Amino acid sequence: MRASLALLLALAACKTHPEAAPQSLIGPADEAATRSDWAAARGDFERALLDYPDDPVLILRLAWIDLEAFGDVQAAEERYQRLMKAQRALALHGLGRCALWRGDEDRALALFRESLAKEPTPQCARDLALRLLARGEPATDALDLVASTSGNTLRSRLLLAAAGRLPAPARLPEGWTYALERARLQPLPEARVEVDLYLDRACATPAAREAMARVLAGDPALCRNPARAPAVRVN
Repeated sequence: MRASLALLLALAACKTHPEAAPQSLIGPADEAATRSDWAAARGDFERALLDYPDDPVLILRLAWIDLEAFGDVQAAEERYQRLMKAQRALALHGLGRCALWRGDEDRALALFRESLAKEPTPQCARDLALRLLARGEPATDALDLVASTSGNTLRSRLLLAAAGRLPAPARLPEGWTYALERARLQPLPEARVEVDLYLDRACATPAAREAMARVLAGDPALCRNPARAPAVRVN
């Protein structure tokens, strides 16, 4: 009887604290991120992580916020390293983006390729294509991968249009999260406005904004065509 009670208690604990956090915790944090309330989003995710320390969704969300919103490369790298066994492809992609923030583009490309060899993902395929175009290197294979993995999604279609693989859509999506995609398809001064909008909404601190601006300065779809090369404001 005692053993059975212990088993029931253990099963109850597992149901109360499953590995994956419920949407009721993730949803409000995601909404805060959509509003660019990065401090609130990070706080919500960190509190959820206390109860669900192995949830890869929480770890990935926090790593993204650490890097993209706060420019905290070390914190992001530590989180991505935690996922190397459970989500290796996504972790490698994240570490590649960390390398970009450190200014090590060669390492970033190597990590992107390693991630795609493990498991092709649309986000990593887009990042690889963008960096290759920025370097003036052949990006045909990477763009083909973008098309094959996610060519029916809006974000990928916009990238393929910026790269000249598809016609530009008659109507561009709204909202700050698509500001870079719009900038890649617009001439000055509209492109500059879009980049500034993205920096204002995506970054939580002036230091993070400056770091993000350095990364975006090499964005190929912005600098590929002189008419689409805004002077990125960093202050």
